[in-house]
Amino acid sequence: MWINRLSDRKLQVFSLMRSRKSLGHLSLSIILLLVSSWFLNGCESGNENIEISEQMFQHHFIATEMPTGEDKNWGYGTPSMADFDQDGFFDYSFGVREDSIYWFEHRSWDEWARHTVGPLPIRTLGATTLDVDRDGWPDIVIGGYWYRNPQNPRDSHFEIYQYDSRISSEIHDIVPADIDGDGNEEIVVIGDGEGLFWYKVPDDPSQDGNWSRTTVTLDVLNDRDDIHGGLASNGVEDLNGNGYADIVLPDRWLENKGGQTPEFEAHFLPRTASGTRGSFHSLQVADFNGNGRLEIFTVEQEDPSILPEGAPPRWYIWENMGRDDPEFVERVIFDGRLGGHDALVGDVDGDGDLDVCAKIWNRWPENANAGREHADCLQNLGTDN
Repeated sequence: MWINRLSDRKLQVFSLMRSRKSLGHLSLSIILLLVSSWFLNGCESGNENIEISEQMFQHHFIATEMPTGEDKNWGYGTPSMADFDQDGFFDYSFGVREDSIYWFEHRSWDEWARHTVGPLPIRTLGATTLDVDRDGWPDIVIGGYWYRNPQNPRDSHFEIYQYDSRISSEIHDIVPADIDGDGNEEIVVIGDGEGLFWYKVPDDPSQDGNWSRTTVTLDVLNDRDDIHGGLASNGVEDLNGNGYADIVLPDRWLENKGGQTPEFEAHFLPRTASGTRGSFHSLQVADFNGNGRLEIFTVEQEDPSILPEGAPPRWYIWENMGRDDPEFVERVIFDGRLGGHDALVGDVDGDGDLDVCAKIWNRWPENANAGREHADCLQNLGTDN
């Protein structure tokens, strides 16, 4: 199957060798909570520790130029990763505000052919891949709209359908998950101007119309708690093992009590750490060195208004050194004056190792691409390098 939902907590799922998952804004404390929970539920430690290092990854550009704008809110969003043309290799897509969504066909590590998905009708950041119409081809879902894969995406644009005309502001995160336990994936979305809610995909989604929408909470709104994002895309998972998908936000998890119209109970997480680490707008949990233990990945954002102090943007993995209990060591895996935003992890070339793809949010005039826009991929060279 072209998308892996991480429903099992065993090691083979966490390897994420075919996963499209991304962890968006989840805080480090949330990730540590999830990792601890997963280990306690049966993940086995590997037999040896292979140290993660900068030599383990090789940088490649996916794109070195894109449409640009001068608006202060200009940016690049709606990232997704899937085998859009079904040639056996992962492709990458993202959108340009007030322009279009593009997908990049992976032909080789240094050749990514750009194709147009379709126009981007609204300002939005969140996106995911889901076979919405159940025809066996990955489609793209953004806030209020979805793009139907034409099954020959190299030659044709995707068809666009509106599934919610009620959305008037930006949707930040979108996650597919089986919320009501019927065996089909619903779509969970969050926007700090809209709230947190989920949609039931209709039997015939290939027409415009407002899908059935159920509100989970409005406490995330700007005028209440101002949660900018945080559930994409491992933020929907059965945390307590009761068979129902819960929803995780940066400061709480919402327990799914079950039923065809589930009710949710909020459990707030303790806050003990002081200060902030910086603009980490990407977070992934995966086994990057194949030893059976989960690492934590992030990359610093390139936005010139929030660069890290005293250093250019860097890409990190917190390597898990523990066997019975997680113990993390920080590794810089790429330091090349290029930042990232909403990074995704997957086995791009099918060699069994996890690679990382990301684009920027906004350009930094001093970046290593001569200050121009860019999208990037870190190729995992494997544990023998």
